[in-house]
Amino acid sequence: MPTVISESLAKKTAEPSVSSVIHETDSSDNDGPPLGKPQNERRFWFQRTREYDPDEIATLPSVFDDPETAKQYQPRADWENLHRFDPNARWTWGEEYSLIRKIDLRIMVFACVMFMALELDRSNLQQALTDNFLKDLHMNTNDYNLGNTVFKLAFLCAELPSQLVSKWVGPDRWIPTQMVLWSAVAMGQYGLHGKTSFLVCRALLGILQGGFIPDVILYLSYFYKHHELSLRLGFFWTAMNIADIIAGFLAFGLLHLRGVQGQSGWRWLFLIEGLITLLIGLSAYILMPPGPCQTANWSRGKNGWFTTREETILVFRTPMQSKSVGIPVIPTLSDLGRSRLLYDAPRYRRGNRVLVALVVTNIAIYLLTKGYYVWRNKSRDRKWNAMSPQEKLHYLATTKDEGSGRLDFRFAH
Repeated sequence: MPTVISESLAKKTAEPSVSSVIHETDSSDNDGPPLGKPQNERRFWFQRTREYDPDEIATLPSVFDDPETAKQYQPRADWENLHRFDPNARWTWGEEYSLIRKIDLRIMVFACVMFMALELDRSNLQQALTDNFLKDLHMNTNDYNLGNTVFKLAFLCAELPSQLVSKWVGPDRWIPTQMVLWSAVAMGQYGLHGKTSFLVCRALLGILQGGFIPDVILYLSYFYKHHELSLRLGFFWTAMNIADIIAGFLAFGLLHLRGVQGQSGWRWLFLIEGLITLLIGLSAYILMPPGPCQTANWSRGKNGWFTTREETILVFRTPMQSKSVGIPVIPTLSDLGRSRLLYDAPRYRRGNRVLVALVVTNIAIYLLTKGYYVWRNKSRDRKWNAMSPQEKLHYLATTKDEGSGRLDFRFAH
């Protein structure tokens, strides 16, 4: 039978009224307000059109329902959101989904804009290459490839240190600082004069941009549950593709500035796109609140983006885990270690066997292909070297062989 919410609970949940009816709950272990029934949450808007009751309780059982486990997971006294942390808080699915939409608009949209700025400064080297970039700097393709390698190595090495800095000073401060710093380097490419300055700029950009993506993910984890975040990371890659499209149009116009003040088009490309990123980075200082309970300031409004009730929901919903999966020690360890290898079921043994078989098959195909190319090249070498110079000239002049069928063709491998 459904559980009727008492009048006292309605008072506790205050602002929007809570439905008077919810499903059977698992609240036998405590005397607190009733909880919602664990279920599959509707992650997409079209999943909420059927069997979706916006007035149903969304607060699920958690480790804080048991006094013993609650002690282990009690937030620290210096946690900035502690004043909004209330294990007795209850809210509905309608409230939660409405709050998620607000987070998407306030937080996620600008995160995608910042990611587009990253992609803009990451990919503009390819557009510069279509201009007289290499010729103006007296470089060749090998120098260009070396610059890309330096950038990627620096990008990779910067990820962990950047995350440590982000945790130390806060992602709301470090992310905008990263953007401003790499924008300065990006604009500085206007003055490139040779291979050395090119490689130095590539290394600096890699160092400053390397930690951006994990830092933004850390920041978003303040507002989203893990499954919500994994879904929204797909927006990142969509934003990246949009940025590539925009970059193409920008490059078309900016490269036509070649000759303005006697400068190459690629110099204007680096300068102007770096300036765009700089403006977004400076905006990030204003538009990125430190956390769900620190959104009020002169630009975001004296009351902030969220009401007191919304802050309470935000603070408690993110770390909360359902009793349907037990005490979240193993899920927590796997999330911290970024790996499900040692912990989480199902193991997908059959699927993994298929994947391993495909990988092994691919390796075998690559090795066989390599062996075939070596054998074919040596076979043709023997035939070609056995011919006299006159026979070679006659073959080249009269042969009807085409492409890889010609005796003078060699496979690259």
